[in-house]
Amino acid sequence: MRSQIRGGRHLSPATVRAYESDISAVLGWCSDRGLDPALRELDARRVFSYCLELRRQGRSAATIRRRLTALRAAFEAGVSADRAASTAELFDIEKRVLRDPSHQTGVLVLSDDPITRAGLRVVLTDTGALCWSDSVASLDPATMTVWDYILVWVSTPVGIDRFSAITQFTRIHSVLTTSVPVVAVYTGSLHPVVRLRLAEAGFRYAIPHDWLSAHLGQLSGLLSAAELPARFHLETAFALRQQLDLLLGGALAPFLDEAMSLPPEAWTDSSPQEHLPLSRHGVRRLRRIAHELAGIPAPDFGKYSAAVRRAPEWPEWVTVRTLVRSALGIDADR
Repeated sequence: MRSQIRGGRHLSPATVRAYESDISAVLGWCSDRGLDPALRELDARRVFSYCLELRRQGRSAATIRRRLTALRAAFEAGVSADRAASTAELFDIEKRVLRDPSHQTGVLVLSDDPITRAGLRVVLTDTGALCWSDSVASLDPATMTVWDYILVWVSTPVGIDRFSAITQFTRIHSVLTTSVPVVAVYTGSLHPVVRLRLAEAGFRYAIPHDWLSAHLGQLSGLLSAAELPARFHLETAFALRQQLDLLLGGALAPFLDEAMSLPPEAWTDSSPQEHLPLSRHGVRRLRRIAHELAGIPAPDFGKYSAAVRRAPEWPEWVTVRTLVRSALGIDADR
């Protein structure tokens, strides 16, 4: 490491020792998060996250600047792989992180729309947040808990699902801690079933885009003071399941994964069941899964006479189909 850091440059022994100490501290941070302990996975977003954590620990601007200088020396000497942060990115991170000592709140903005995420990052940075933006697909479990808030643009259509970002978040929910509030930003309105998807994925707030647009200048301050309006707090999954008359022990995500494996026409076509590209066996299977996984109850036994018709064990197809359409936002604009 020492010879690589020197890289043919005339550095004093004291400078080399300082660089080695700083690099050792960064390597320890990487190791604690399960990252490659050789800087090979230390891209720009992770360097920014590391600097944010140093700020939160109360480290001085001089310490942060020295760590970044050591990283530049290591990267320029070829210690890391090509995917590591570039010299230009490191200078940009230094400028942003040390821009204003009063900026303390770390906000990660996630959106698959580059214009949306860039705009939110600029506004949040200009109004007092330490902000990084990325695509939803670039969620980084290794650094999720560094942030004070994670702001996700959830109105991200992929296929027939208008809220595909929720699915991606559900898959990493296990690495999130309750100390990291996740804020959903959406367009239009949210059906209670979509709110349940959010709650089960670990989201804590849901803010409409119209309100956000009118209060962008105040958003950073509201986040810093933990004063988002109470009406944007998501209900608990328990409360939403009660509201929707669903069984309390279910989960929407695994059921929706099964539903999305069927042809899209099963959910978008308004034709009767017998005209859909589904077999009777497929329909029965999904009704059973809807009951066992999602917690959609079977019809009330009191509505059936055992002498005339046996009460169904699983929810009816129309009930299953309605819930799926609501969860995917298919009916949102109708």
